[in-house]
Amino acid sequence: MERFDNRSSEFKDTWIHCVEDEAFIIFSYVLFAVIGIPTVFGNALIIVSIAKFRHLRSNMHILIGNLALSDLLIGLSIILQVIAYFHRNLALQKYFCLSQNAVFVISLGTSSLNLLAISIERFVAVKFPLKHRLKFTKRITRNIVCVCWTYYVIVASLPLMGWNAFHDDVIICDTDLVWTHGYDILLFGGLLVIMIVNGILAWFVIKIINADPKCIRYSPSSSFKLYNVVANRRRTKMMLIVYGVFAICWTPYVLVSLGMEFYNGPEVRCARQWCICTGIVNSALNWIIYGLANRTFREAFRAVLTRQTVVQLRGSVRRCMSVADKAF
Repeated sequence: MERFDNRSSEFKDTWIHCVEDEAFIIFSYVLFAVIGIPTVFGNALIIVSIAKFRHLRSNMHILIGNLALSDLLIGLSIILQVIAYFHRNLALQKYFCLSQNAVFVISLGTSSLNLLAISIERFVAVKFPLKHRLKFTKRITRNIVCVCWTYYVIVASLPLMGWNAFHDDVIICDTDLVWTHGYDILLFGGLLVIMIVNGILAWFVIKIINADPKCIRYSPSSSFKLYNVVANRRRTKMMLIVYGVFAICWTPYVLVSLGMEFYNGPEVRCARQWCICTGIVNSALNWIIYGLANRTFREAFRAVLTRQTVVQLRGSVRRCMSVADKAF
């Protein structure tokens, strides 16, 4: 189905003017310039830290690293958008345009599924603390990661395989012009369902924590178990914050995108263009939330940047455990 068969030339011109509005262009590219490099640098630092230090390879950390990889793709998407802006002829090439949008779909889709996986992991951790490691093994974590990426790589590839509305007379590479209505519903409907399920899990986790604030369902017999309790609470709170920020940043974009299937006015299109900016900001905030705000990751960042050894890093982690144990 063609997206604009029933639209007048005046309607198209109004929307194109909105997309290429000088204020929007200046704001968006200043935003990209400000957050682009920190987003790439911060998320790359998360991935390197997890790959380098064995104590950062728990299920939770693996899922965080997977989320960082998704956010890193947002940085790549920003770079492709900048290239497209300065090279309009390249931007209007069919497969460059579709590939640029595919990178965006993969990054947003895998972010949402990764957050859902983190929510499931945290739900199991607070609901079944004694059986957590048995129910959520590293093998299960790896399988979940593979499913997340496989699913959204397939979804993102559908326009490249022919499910698109791209025409040679397209004057700007925008999803409204190159995606079909059916693909929009599949993509954004799926994202909305994932967000709703994630929100339900987050609500259950909050309910469990409020019922048992310390999340202690057994009597610890060692300082290591005490530290595990403190770490479990900290990770759960971090998950809730990360999901909350994600929901705030991306929900408007998803809802407006779905709303366009029922009302396709130019003002709604303009609103979606602005909403995507808040979504991009999310990728710059995630690594700060679960990176700089977490002492273990700060130690890892310092070790990576100063080329410390694993032994030195583990020593600092043991000191952290001792402090946490005394505080508890």
